[in-house]
Amino acid sequence: MIRYLFFVLTIGLGFQVWEQDSGSLYAQGSSDTLEKIEKAFRWGSSKVLKEHLNAFVSIKWGDKELKKYTQKEAVGFFKDFFQKYPPREYLRIHQGVPGKEQVYAIARYTSTQLGQYRVYLLLKKERKGKRKGKYKIHDLHISEE
Repeated sequence: MIRYLFFVLTIGLGFQVWEQDSGSLYAQGSSDTLEKIEKAFRWGSSKVLKEHLNAFVSIKWGDKELKKYTQKEAVGFFKDFFQKYPPREYLRIHQGVPGKEQVYAIARYTSTQLGQYRVYLLLKKERKGKRKGKYKIHDLHISEE
């Protein structure tokens, strides 16, 4: 009986720890932030996306080199992008946690006229200031599928 109770408690605690660890996949605020980013892509809204951009964002578009943009420049980039490639669909395919206080997502962006694109996002949790604790986009890659 004691062995059985020990086994049940061990398994139960193991599941509880696993739930806490796997819960970090959707770290506080990251899932909500990813949903808002999805809406911004679905609506083609650089204005909504701005709320989730870091002060500096690295963006890679197609075959072009990775370029670091200020938040204002990145908003301009997405305003042009959404005008040239109007949204039809945005579907998150995968998400995960590559490191502490980081979340990534992979999505498929479909334009009404010009095909499908793969979107890679890396969000990091802010450590200072007004944005402390919020996840912001630091890296974003868009490539043709």
